[in-house]
Amino acid sequence: MNGRWVIFSFFFALIGCVEPITIDPLDDFESQLIVEGWINDVDEMVVVRLGTSTPDGIGENTLGPGAIVTIESGTGEMVLLDEVFPGLYSTASNELVGVVGESYTLNITLKDDRSYISEIVTIPEPVEFGSTRDVPIENRGFTDDRTPFVSYSNDIFTELQNTEDEHFVRIETSGWANLRVDYQLEAPGPLTCWQIRDPVNREIILANNTGVNVDTYEIEVTNVPVDIRMNYIIELYANAMSPEAFIFWLEAQRQLERGGGVFDPPFAPVVGNIRNVNDPDEVVLGYFHAYARTMTRYCFSRLGIPGNFEIPILPATVLCTDFYAPAVFELPFDDDSLCN
Repeated sequence: MNGRWVIFSFFFALIGCVEPITIDPLDDFESQLIVEGWINDVDEMVVVRLGTSTPDGIGENTLGPGAIVTIESGTGEMVLLDEVFPGLYSTASNELVGVVGESYTLNITLKDDRSYISEIVTIPEPVEFGSTRDVPIENRGFTDDRTPFVSYSNDIFTELQNTEDEHFVRIETSGWANLRVDYQLEAPGPLTCWQIRDPVNREIILANNTGVNVDTYEIEVTNVPVDIRMNYIIELYANAMSPEAFIFWLEAQRQLERGGGVFDPPFAPVVGNIRNVNDPDEVVLGYFHAYARTMTRYCFSRLGIPGNFEIPILPATVLCTDFYAPAVFELPFDDDSLCN
């Protein structure tokens, strides 16, 4: 027997914009360091992004570039991340893959010599997927000028396996949309290709198994877009995290419900697990996460969805993959067993 549990979903914006209504709260605004980083037991690279908060969410990244970024494991191994783009740091492939049960610490030294360190984070036990299903959704409404419209999407329902211990999970999504083009003249290549959707939408979903007393519970991914009526492959990632990281995302959700972005004024920012080594009063935004990551793929057809979808007619110089870029002709995995 399967059960459904409450999920928490929200849109996470690293930097956004909120317009003050009566009082300008930004007179004493101070730029703050923004950190977004993670390590997991699957990905071959560890990625850390450093940025700068601004009053209106738009501005130059002054704090991120030129830093020294390292990750230290619980065994004492120290790995230096390379700056591959101003403010974007990563390890080389296979240089550091996280281990379940192992602990890690992020260290940052900015170009102005300020030093930061994260709390020690540990990769928890992973959570496994169960079965997945899709439900076509018809959306009816009116535009701003009161013109009626009908649009279509799919909602995806997937199960997570319950565990004896309490677990905390963030679901991420990516997708592959099978799309078609036509040509007035001889086609320069295949008529179909797979457009990469990463992420599928801006939705971020959190779930945990508190109070769940059945073997599996179901979560929902909404608003998977419909364009041309062909196959769609969705990839679902379950990122098992610590209770502290889960609380961080819940606080971010409450912030967003007040009408702003996670780091937007005039509301209080969501402070994470990173601190200035010499100035504990400095506010640092963001979080360094440790995930146990599992993945499942699910293919569904949109042939049963009504309506006409125009197939673009391209000149002979434009390939399907160019028109729908980023796209590929061949998937990097076998889809025969998924879609047939």
